[in-house]
Amino acid sequence: MESGGVYFGISVFSFDELREATNNFDEARKFGEGGPEPTSKVVGRIEGLVAGTSQREFILLVVLNFMLTEGKYNGSTITVLGRNCITQNIREIPVIGGTRVFRFATVYAETNTIFLDPKTRSTIEYNIYVSHYF
Repeated sequence: MESGGVYFGISVFSFDELREATNNFDEARKFGEGGPEPTSKVVGRIEGLVAGTSQREFILLVVLNFMLTEGKYNGSTITVLGRNCITQNIREIPVIGGTRVFRFATVYAETNTIFLDPKTRSTIEYNIYVSHYF
């Protein structure tokens, strides 16, 4: 099997790709450990599309709408559109807009893989940074 291939719906990664994605197998970057738990409080939901865009690297095109449902941001949205190279530890992705509280905001997102299992589900952390909003 080749790295970057998909066999029976399962993505295949090389040892070097896994080493890079986990920062040389750093315990803090261990897939399935740490980070958000299934019992964490839900503060919103995500709707969107994720598509593979490269035959040689594990790169995704993400089009995501974050809909916030708690606190002072309840009813506001943030829309992310960009390239997400999963093998990088931290990826910066542009935020292209927002609604309600985040209308006309200056925003960007950083993403980080917490848990990755192509067969079941993945947990990808998105940190949204807002420098100002109206």
